Amino acid sequence: LYKTITSVTKSAALHDSRFTPITKNELPELHIKLSILSPVTAISSYKKIKVGNHGVIIKHQGKSALFLPEVPNEFGWDRVTMLKKLGEKAGIPEHSWKDAEYEI
Repeated sequence: LYKTITSVTKSAALHDSRFTPITKNELPELHIKLSILSPVTAISSYKKIKVGNHGVIIKHQGKSALFLPEVPNEFGWDRVTMLKKLGEKAGIPEHSWKDAEYEI
């Protein structure tokens, strides 16, 4: 686990195309937060999701997106809003989470 954390942290700090690389001068102000995920388990109903407790992945036809457990709490989302935003992030229809073809 520590090897993976080291590798992923370095990659995020220096090679994430969404952000400029971290500089040496920024290190004293840098705070690192880790999320270590348990094995993924499919659920039979979106109603089983405990907002703020469960991370959620949605998958369909090669598209997928993930929210860590803290994401809906940070934005004040309820379960339905979180699922709509997750579908949006994955690039799939807004109400796809209601369809049995989608894996949650």
